[in-house]
Amino acid sequence: MGDGIVVARQPLWQQVMVASAGVGAGMIAEYLLDPHLALCDNRDAFSSKTYALAVLSLGRWLSGDRQEACRLIRDGIPAAQHIGDRWVVAHYLETLAWIAGADGQHTRAARLLGAAHPVWRSAGAPPSGPRYLASFHDHCEHQVRTVLGDERFTAAFQHGTRFTLDQAIDYALEDTSDPTAT
Repeated sequence: MGDGIVVARQPLWQQVMVASAGVGAGMIAEYLLDPHLALCDNRDAFSSKTYALAVLSLGRWLSGDRQEACRLIRDGIPAAQHIGDRWVVAHYLETLAWIAGADGQHTRAARLLGAAHPVWRSAGAPPSGPRYLASFHDHCEHQVRTVLGDERFTAAFQHGTRFTLDQAIDYALEDTSDPTAT
């Protein structure tokens, strides 16, 4: 019931996500989406809120605020899981992989890339996510593969592909504030 008006705007927020990813306009996304999030909270619009949090987390990651991006993702994953939105869950898993790679948690990054792979496919997207995210995916995979080597990367990636959706979400939500966590 709560998503009535806001759901009609989802394509706009998906377009904002594409624009944010394409030009690195994280601040624009925040400016547009902060009022949207308040509206979602007032109307219990969980579906629309998950998209807004996905856009904001991407914007925070693009601006270098990995900690805030993680916080936004951790806020959004349970709602995305609850409404069964695999596209947003895959987006969150993918973004967490990029963050883990940037934070030096290479095994975790490979597992999260692996976990996102089947979720993207089940959402009707290519296994590495939508085209506009491909360069981020490719950069992360290259970086992590270079550090781990092909064999260790493949083992960790395959491990992630074997997660059930619930296991992938549990793994994504693990506290990784310890830099030695995998």
